[in-house]
Order: sequence, then C-alpha cells, then structure tokens
Amino acid sequence: MGGSNVSVTFFSGALGQRMEKVLKAHVDAMWARLAEESAKREKLERERVQQVTTLLTNFMSKDMPVVLERGFKKEFAAIGPAVAQAVLPPLQNVVATTVSESFQVSFSLGLTSFMFDL
Repeated sequence: MGGSNVSVTFFSGALGQRMEKVLKAHVDAMWARLAEESAKREKLERERVQQVTTLLTNFMSKDMPVVLERGFKKEFAAIGPAVAQAVLPPLQNVVATTVSESFQVSFSLGLTSFMFDL
C-alpha cells in the first residue's frame, strides 16, 4: 500500500506541473494575442489621426480661404448698397455746400475786385 501512495503523489505532482505549463502557455498566448491586437488598433488609430490631420490641413490651406472669400464677397455685395445709401446723401450735401460756398466767395471777391477796377 505504501508504494501506491507514492505513485499517486508522483502522478498528482506531475499532473499539476503539466497543468501549470499548459496554463502558462495559454496565458502567454493570450497576452501575445492581446499585444498584437493592441498594436494593430494603435496603428489604425495613428492612421486615422493622420487622415484627419491631413484633411484639416488641406481644408485650412485650400478650401477655407476660398469659402471665406466667397462669403465675404457675398456679404460685402449685400451691404454695399446699404452703405452707399447711408453715405452718399450726406456726402452730396457736403460737396454741394462746399461748392456753393466756394462759388459765393469767389463771386463776391470777383465782384468786389471788378467794382474797384471801375
């Protein structure tokens, strides 16, 4: 009976060691697969970030100036007549008043010098 106890203990120890090796191999394989998937995901994320960066850079350097220029032209075209209507009448009054006053002064000076020449 003593011999059978030793063989069961030996068998149990060998089985435990074998299970430990198999379990360690599986855990190592899972870690390796996890690391591989993580590396793939990180690569895809880097590529995606690069794509977005490229799109934003192209938009900022090419498309955005064109869009802004069109928008400004459209807005300035829309407010141009309103600005003209607001600015032109006072400007016309100032010019008319200045010309009239200048003409009156010149006429008065001319009339006065004409009268003194007589």
